[in-house]
Amino acid sequence: MPISIEKIVFENLGPLGERTLELGRFNLIYGRNETGKTHLIEFLLRSLFRHAAAWPMRAGLGQGKVTVRGLAEDSTSFTPDGKEKLEHYWEESGAGLPINMARLLVVKGAELELTESNTVGVDRAVLKAALSSEALMDRILDHIPATVREATVVDGLIEAHQRGDIKTRSALQDDRQRLSDLSDQVEKRYAQGRLRALELSKAQFQIELAQQLEARRHAAYQLQQERAAIQNKRTRLPQEQLELLERDIGRHQDKQSELGRLRVKWEEAKAEVEHYPWLKQAVELWERRALEAAGKSSSLSAVAAGVFLILGLGLALAGLVLDLIPNANLILAVASVGSFVLGLGLGIAYVARTRRQVSAAVNAAERGQIESEFKRRFGRAAGGLAGLKAREESLRDFQAKFELQTTTIAESGAEVDKLANSVERLMKSLGADKVAPDAWAKTVKQMRDWDTSQAEKMHRIELRLSELGVDESDYRSEPAATAFSAERLTELEADNLQQNLEIREAQRDLENLKQEITRETGDDIGAPWTELLENLRERRREVDRDYRTATARILGQIGVAQVLERLRAEEDEKIREGLQAPELAQIISEISGQRRSLDFEGGELIIHGDTADYKLSELSTGAREQVLLALRMGFATRLAGGEPLFLLLDDAFQHSDWERRERLVAQVVELAEAGWQVTYLTMDDHLRDLFQAAGEQTFGDEFRYHEI
Repeated sequence: MPISIEKIVFENLGPLGERTLELGRFNLIYGRNETGKTHLIEFLLRSLFRHAAAWPMRAGLGQGKVTVRGLAEDSTSFTPDGKEKLEHYWEESGAGLPINMARLLVVKGAELELTESNTVGVDRAVLKAALSSEALMDRILDHIPATVREATVVDGLIEAHQRGDIKTRSALQDDRQRLSDLSDQVEKRYAQGRLRALELSKAQFQIELAQQLEARRHAAYQLQQERAAIQNKRTRLPQEQLELLERDIGRHQDKQSELGRLRVKWEEAKAEVEHYPWLKQAVELWERRALEAAGKSSSLSAVAAGVFLILGLGLALAGLVLDLIPNANLILAVASVGSFVLGLGLGIAYVARTRRQVSAAVNAAERGQIESEFKRRFGRAAGGLAGLKAREESLRDFQAKFELQTTTIAESGAEVDKLANSVERLMKSLGADKVAPDAWAKTVKQMRDWDTSQAEKMHRIELRLSELGVDESDYRSEPAATAFSAERLTELEADNLQQNLEIREAQRDLENLKQEITRETGDDIGAPWTELLENLRERRREVDRDYRTATARILGQIGVAQVLERLRAEEDEKIREGLQAPELAQIISEISGQRRSLDFEGGELIIHGDTADYKLSELSTGAREQVLLALRMGFATRLAGGEPLFLLLDDAFQHSDWERRERLVAQVVELAEAGWQVTYLTMDDHLRDLFQAAGEQTFGDEFRYHEI
């Protein structure tokens, strides 16, 4: 089952503060320099791995937890202070993985070294753990204590670290010496002057010890005064007012931007509505003076009017002639009147139209001026009174909106001024008077930064006070006779303790000499000296036998270990075979872009190229990092036995040139496609773009991008 990081939750992590990061199979975490990327990788190291302390890291920074899936049926959480780490699960499962998996799975700050014991980043132990399958010598050596394996015999003496069997043998040797010393003390008189010399020596440095204790009390008082001064200054910067100031500055900036946008729109509307008064007057003048052009009078109307008038007159005369015929005169009279009326109407209409034409001719010049001015103002023909009215109605609505905009601008301006006054009052209350608006945000940030620095300074003072361990009731305001030195006080206290021990020892030597013998022999304190001395000699013979037996066993084990060391050359050959495995050679070639293979000679890693062979230590930083990354990926693949894990890369490719970077990113993508979880942290824009493009194109929803 693949093992991967599911989620990272932290707080108080340097500049990162409090955040939650969800991870997928392929992850990119980008941040500029000093944004907290190093804090994050150190937090992961402390949370996940047993040997994280092998790297130099900030102590105790940040809290939170890292959730990992794949170790058990349910997800497992790890914390920086938790006792259980990933290695516990691997040891319990019998996975056989190296104990320091942090060096294999994490690249911190482009440090691709797999071990700290070698300047080029890889040593025999790492290669053996990753490549050698030979366990016979290890099984034999497992029965020989490590201390004995490291021991040497120089001039007949065993030289080794005091642990295990060596420590037991040394204890027997100490017993021999102690029993011999006891015998010597019995045979000679004890030097009485030693106790007096110790007492005189102690009296001399007791004065300096007392002075240092007084100096420590005064140092604690000074720190307390410094802390009180800082606290007093910080109370003058209330957090509530600072937060209110930040809020009002933000609102002022928003309102200022909004007012700017309103004024731009107002200026655009102003260019339109400024024509409205003229257009309104032009419409009123047009209507009042009847400037609309009149239609032409038709001569046909005049002819028709004459015909109907003549017809009406003729019908009237005919009625007089036919007056003797019954009903004939009535019909003719009606027809005569109708023709006369119709002819009169047509005549009147002709005359009226003719008069209008005369009037239109008189007003043509004024109408032309209005139409010409309309076209100049609006860029098109007026279209008569109807066109003027349509344009007037449109501008009337625009005028109403313009007036509303004017009111809104006035209200927004008043609100901006109100917020500005509020900001200035708050600034003044916090001791920052007459600050220009463009410097508000910078000033508030400076206040925040100052407050943060003071809080950190107070924290450091409190730590120092805690280290001094002086109760507040014991603070001393008066200066001491000497400056306080923690190192000197520690030395004096240690010397004092040592001298007290030596004095008590000297006091007891004479009184307890007999008691010491009885403890060795098991005799009663009242036993006679002759019996005690005989039993003491027998005890010395027993210790001698045990000492010789332990020495013989250790010498035999040293001999076996030396023989096995001569067989390590055979194991080196197996390491060479492992380094020449196809999967390692393929990864090396793909990452470096050249056909390369690895070898192990004289305790050093050798890289065979097409044109020359190089020691790993002779390669450039970028090339060496590529080889180490390839080893890391190849070892991880080999050691996991096909079980995908996760890989944390903290700018691992920053020393590589751009062409190699692309190959390295492609190799990491292939690793993730094979089931490994890859998380790359960088402050390099080019690497960010490469990883982001590869992640989005290859992994889709399984790609996570976080910016810090």
